[in-house]
Amino acid sequence: QSGYTEPSMVDELTGLYNRNWMNDKLERYLQRGNTNNQPGCLVMLEMDGYDKFSDEFGMLGADLALRSIAHSMLTCLRPDDQAGHYMGPKFSIFLPNTSSLSDAGIAGERLRIAIKNAPVVLPSGDALPVISVSLGIAQARQNDRLATLIERAMNALHQAQVSGGNCVKLETCRL
Repeated sequence: QSGYTEPSMVDELTGLYNRNWMNDKLERYLQRGNTNNQPGCLVMLEMDGYDKFSDEFGMLGADLALRSIAHSMLTCLRPDDQAGHYMGPKFSIFLPNTSSLSDAGIAGERLRIAIKNAPVVLPSGDALPVISVSLGIAQARQNDRLATLIERAMNALHQAQVSGGNCVKLETCRL
């Protein structure tokens, strides 16, 4: 059977939405937020020490770690929150109807702890080391562009990483 097939909206590895779907969905959330003055926050999350972890435990171990992060995201987030696999060890989460960075920070901290407490086990039954993540959070602003919102969340993520990782950082507001 041949013909047009629609590109998948789900990342095969993690079972989360893929980056293209997330970007399209986030653009629509931002447009709706600008029209209806609906708040929202973007969380960028990255596994700490992914390259070293991958070198030590191979592709299977790294894939299991990413799947564990995705599973924790799905169990911790609200039904309307949108989670996606951004690329490599990075994930994005949009928290609609979240009107303050502090509320988003609480959700981010809850997720960080859940990921740290989730065991990652090889098919052999061997447990892998605890994984940790860094999170950066930015709040959508009136007339925000997706690229600028992602940039602000990535800057907050970078601040989390340079401060040692395994933490949540909120964007610094510059109006």
